[in-house]
Amino acid sequence: MPPKSSKDCKKAAKRKQQEDSPLSEMASDQDDMFHEELNCDETPIGPKQGKQRAQTSLGTAEPVEEAGLDSNYGNNMQTMLEQFGVDVTKALQVKKKRMEQFTRSSVKNSSQRFEQVWKAQQGERQTLSDEFGKQIGIVLRQWEDDVQKIKDFDDKLTSTCRMLQKMSQQARVVQGQRLKTILQLHEQFSKKLQELETLHQEQHTGMQGELRREMAMLQKRLLMDAQHQEMTNVRKSLQSLLY
Repeated sequence: MPPKSSKDCKKAAKRKQQEDSPLSEMASDQDDMFHEELNCDETPIGPKQGKQRAQTSLGTAEPVEEAGLDSNYGNNMQTMLEQFGVDVTKALQVKKKRMEQFTRSSVKNSSQRFEQVWKAQQGERQTLSDEFGKQIGIVLRQWEDDVQKIKDFDDKLTSTCRMLQKMSQQARVVQGQRLKTILQLHEQFSKKLQELETLHQEQHTGMQGELRREMAMLQKRLLMDAQHQEMTNVRKSLQSLLY
């Protein structure tokens, strides 16, 4: 079997690099430049030179030396490709760890923020409910006191029908005012509750928008960091291959 030429070795090395390395698409241009520089350093052998060498090399050791050079070149290329694969694996591991750290930090911050907002909203609801209950309790106690007063007046003023009617009318007016007050308080409670729900909905929407922006910034940052890290690793690998 005839020994492979340097051009065939380069093609095989390039094809193996594209199959093994996950960053072959980004490093293909630099790899082509590397092979072009190697091609520029080599002297092509034309048909006439090959024929003259074949004629002048009868009885010499030049074919054996050329085969040894090709074999050494193939071994060196294989070593460089293995080193490049190790560098790429290390870069992927570093990128994976960094992505996991960024993701855990983002999820933790988001969870803490949502928990704070939820506790604040719960406190606001509880405060509003306590205030409403306190006001209703005061009005109900006043109402009960008024009812008791009406009963007392009814017991004491049974002899005077006019007085009873007057007190009844006054009681009706007071009860109407208390009922009106209760209705007003209920209306205020409903209005405040609706406003609070609207505010909470806006807060949820704002939090979701902020979370999307943070996730987009995180994704952009991860992508830029990964690209920068990959380019740095590729550049170091190519420098180690060249020097």
